[in-house]
Amino acid sequence: CVYLSEIIFEEGCRLNEIGDCAFGDCQSLSGIVIPDGVTSIPDYAFSNCDDLLTVSFTRAQMNKVRFAFIDPVKFVSECGGIL
Repeated sequence: CVYLSEIIFEEGCRLNEIGDCAFGDCQSLSGIVIPDGVTSIPDYAFSNCDDLLTVSFTRAQMNKVRFAFIDPVKFVSECGGIL
């Protein structure tokens, strides 16, 4: 997915898990908002996303996203903190 730059989940999305390497190598992806219902994000789900700068998620999801990214990335939680 070299040209995928944006991921938009519809309001009320029932997604609860992001699969292994789901967005791996999406080199143009610059940001994503993880839907509230997501409770599982495996390691490396976003590996090698060279342009990924911002990932927004809720405080409850914080411990589940720490290892999903192997590249330096700026995380923004619901309270505006940087992880």
